[in-house]
Amino acid sequence: PRKPSGGLTRTQALQLSNLALGIPPKPSFEKVDSRNKLGIGIEPSLAVDGMRASIHAQRQVNPLGPLVAHALVCIWKGYHFALLTRGCEGGKGNEDIDAIELFKELSDCLDTASGRDIAVLLKSLALLVPEVMKTNPQLLLEKIQVIWPLILEIKDNVQFHAVTSAFVTLAFHPKLLICCHEMQDSVMVVLQQLFTEVLDVGEVHTGCFNILVSQICKQWLSAAARGVTLELKESLFGYFNVIVEGCTFGQLQKRSIRPQNDVEEYVASLGGLTTNELKLTYREGDTHVRLTVLSFLMELLSFGKDSHCLWLRETFLSRLMDTLIEKDIEVSGIRARYFPNSIFHRIKFRLWQVILVLIPFVSEVQANWLISKLFKALGFDNQISVKHTIEWASTLLILNYPKLVSSLLAILDYTESDAMIRPACILSFISISFHVFFHWQNQLKMVSANHLIMRSWLKWTQSHHFNARTYAQTSLARTWEELRTNSEMRECYKDFEILNELVPFMKKHGECGKFEKKLQTNLFFSQINAKSDWNVECVLHHLPLLTGMSPQEVTSLDDLLAVSPFWGKQNLVRLNSNNSKLNEMVENYIAVEDTEACEEEYSTEGDVQRKVAPWTDVEELFPKEILRGIYNQKGKAPNGLILVASLVTKATNLGGLSRTCEIFGVSEMVISNSNILQDELFQKLSVTSEKWLNMSEVRAPDLPDYLLCLKRQGFTLVGVEQTAQSKTLLSYQFSKNTVLVLGSERTGIPVGLIHHLDECIEIPQCGFVRSLNVHVSGALAIWEYAKQYLILS
Repeated sequence: PRKPSGGLTRTQALQLSNLALGIPPKPSFEKVDSRNKLGIGIEPSLAVDGMRASIHAQRQVNPLGPLVAHALVCIWKGYHFALLTRGCEGGKGNEDIDAIELFKELSDCLDTASGRDIAVLLKSLALLVPEVMKTNPQLLLEKIQVIWPLILEIKDNVQFHAVTSAFVTLAFHPKLLICCHEMQDSVMVVLQQLFTEVLDVGEVHTGCFNILVSQICKQWLSAAARGVTLELKESLFGYFNVIVEGCTFGQLQKRSIRPQNDVEEYVASLGGLTTNELKLTYREGDTHVRLTVLSFLMELLSFGKDSHCLWLRETFLSRLMDTLIEKDIEVSGIRARYFPNSIFHRIKFRLWQVILVLIPFVSEVQANWLISKLFKALGFDNQISVKHTIEWASTLLILNYPKLVSSLLAILDYTESDAMIRPACILSFISISFHVFFHWQNQLKMVSANHLIMRSWLKWTQSHHFNARTYAQTSLARTWEELRTNSEMRECYKDFEILNELVPFMKKHGECGKFEKKLQTNLFFSQINAKSDWNVECVLHHLPLLTGMSPQEVTSLDDLLAVSPFWGKQNLVRLNSNNSKLNEMVENYIAVEDTEACEEEYSTEGDVQRKVAPWTDVEELFPKEILRGIYNQKGKAPNGLILVASLVTKATNLGGLSRTCEIFGVSEMVISNSNILQDELFQKLSVTSEKWLNMSEVRAPDLPDYLLCLKRQGFTLVGVEQTAQSKTLLSYQFSKNTVLVLGSERTGIPVGLIHHLDECIEIPQCGFVRSLNVHVSGALAIWEYAKQYLILS
């Protein structure tokens, strides 16, 4: 009923509320006066001058907190609405607006705004960027650097993604992203720093990096559609790391967290839970980044058909290919061998997948240096999915530019004594040559090249390397059977008539017959047609699925079409696969197995593994002493078995004994030097068991006195050693309080120490080797004690 102290009437408050709800005011152009500088058809007091005065008034007097906060939000939304509609019909335009002053005012308001309201202010600031950039670009950059830390303060707020989206619109505005040459350096320093920080945040808060990549790609495509200018070229090269990071972005898991992710995937498959929806959004978000970048690259390079945009197809594409391959070399240098679906595997597969999709854009000049880099990459020890992707890209290059076959023949013709390439890698080059021959077998102009390919196969049929020999034999057998049925081309290959007798002999008496059936499961060699199967569905969906990649690496066409409408309009590449064999394999979820990767097949029927899941991260909550007390209350006796391993010296044996002791409830483990607990080899075998086990230090010279002290306390001293009076472990009955003494790895328990023991036990043997490893011996004795006292009780 009363007029608030800030100077807002009920009518004004109602109008602001309508603005806050998105209800535009009714035009009333006749009420516009000199005070309404924005020319909006609303009450003059709602114009910018009135709003600025209201902000100051509300800040100075704050008797009604919630009402004032709501009024401020309405005012900020009024600002945004006013800026959006300035220059509309009936307005006066932009000439009287002090953009710098208004930009400062709105920036200062961010300190008092709540999480959901910051986005409105940021959107308003973004509308002022063109004018501020003209007059005071340094102010713009300074404010952007100040605003980002404020946004990070609310990263746990539910509005964080909305606020980040508004901030990215401001910070990566086209006027900043593609600015003039004079401002490029100073702007790039600020934006590169922001890019790095958003990328770091995006690894934890899914979706942040998606927002950034989408904004940048959208602005680049919009600028390229108008023409490739110097500013656009500098922007593309200046922020090239955005493209490279986007190509390989996504969930990268280490082996240590795989069980957790497996559980999450299983829970997600159950459906119907809110957490499941969040987890699926996380996965889809990561894929969205890669698909956004891939769509951007395809659409950007499609401009290259225009004579004015050839720079994109030449300089830009060459830089992109070279950078991606260098990244592959860098990863291969870090880890020569890597596990399936590991961090390194996923990075390598993602970047080679992008290269395979972009192969049709490669010119002949680019192909000359690219083919050598592809062949070099095949020399690394790659997983099957990566290997097939590189093989496919190499084959397409040779088919597009036949002169490149000379590079392939140079590798196939080397002798095994040369140090040019490992014999195991020759399988990839035989597979590539097989596809090349298959596509050229009906072309008269390619007969000479095919002759050379067949001669190289004949050489490799005599190789000492089994797989290389059988690959070459199978390639000869298949191609010769095709040629025999082709009457037109048979005459061109009369020099190879000897194969009429050689091929049947190889099938009957050699490995060719058996191995040819196994090669039917090799995806690239037997199932893929390198040229006709090159389509989006095969590359992004069928290839990763049929080579055992994680489900997060498999992209459906629906996901791709949802990212960009470009795919539905373009005619550069076919979307769907028309290979009925591949489609059938995908539909039946057949896992293709390569003959070189001897992977076991597991049945889902019958018994399965059920591992115990120990507590995780409990050390951050409780001290070790309390945790040990809790653990002791779970059934571990305060007195029982003590293991004395002071004579054991190797870290691996001690680490294994520590793990065995902890699992079977040994009260205490005695070692000669506690520094061994920090040894890397010890920790690999102990897997943190020492943190749950009472560990004591007794040096070897002090063992007689230590054992005598325990004997006085009622413990029975038992040594694990073969002696003249030792008893067999099979029939030995342990005392409740037992000290188990182990000897050294080479000499066992010294004679002087055996005289202090009550008894010795030995483990029966059937073989010719003299004794078991000390860790194994100790583990068997500990198990027998645990079986008698702890397990059965």
